[in-house]
Amino acid sequence: MVTASLDGKAKIYGKRADGSWEENTIIEHRKRVNSATFSLDGRHVVTASNDGTLKIYGLKANGLWAEKTTFLHTGWVTSATFSPDGLHIVTIASYRKTVKIIGQQHDGSWSEKANIAHDDWISSATFSADGSQVVTSSRDGIVKITELRWKHSWSAVTE
Repeated sequence: MVTASLDGKAKIYGKRADGSWEENTIIEHRKRVNSATFSLDGRHVVTASNDGTLKIYGLKANGLWAEKTTFLHTGWVTSATFSPDGLHIVTIASYRKTVKIIGQQHDGSWSEKANIAHDDWISSATFSADGSQVVTSSRDGIVKITELRWKHSWSAVTE
């Protein structure tokens, strides 16, 4: 289980053999944590904060969590969500009108793959069921579909 809090902390908990929960890791931000999400396989956690950062943590072989990387946005990061395969993350900096797609490299590192801009606040950003597309919508009345091509780059295909 992972929690997000106004105090600038996200906490990862694990279940003990007796069924109780214990705190395993604290992920610290300078401001409020807006979202904290596991990848579907449970091996990564991403947090999004009003301090303009998102942090990615990974589960090590020994069962401990370690920070993999931190990415900067141009404003509050309101949400971050994994693709179904866990290889990409879509982030929203709503009032900055920006969505970023972050992707995992073959060596396990993470890098920014694409930026999607709108002319007004962003309402949502969601992966398709197969993870090959991101659909964004905004108060500007525009829906954008951005598609993963050749498993390496992202490009807008429709507005």
